[in-house]
Amino acid sequence: MTHPVPRMTRPSRARVTEPGHRRLRTFAAETGLSEDEALTFLLENLDRIAEPTALARRLKEFRAARVDRPDAPGGDV
Repeated sequence: MTHPVPRMTRPSRARVTEPGHRRLRTFAAETGLSEDEALTFLLENLDRIAEPTALARRLKEFRAARVDRPDAPGGDV
């Protein structure tokens, strides 16, 4: 059964680290998707493709590093 493809109607301007953007570009190129489509796919399928314990651990590490970045939302200003 084929599911209808939802339209991309929510514009989003996300600030992304340089390594994160490089990985997004690589993933998009590998999959034949645009960067918008690749990011949408990852977010829509996050619960199915990410192992919860590993995700929680990496998120904790990311948040800890974020405190040291003044440009990060919630970081020191």
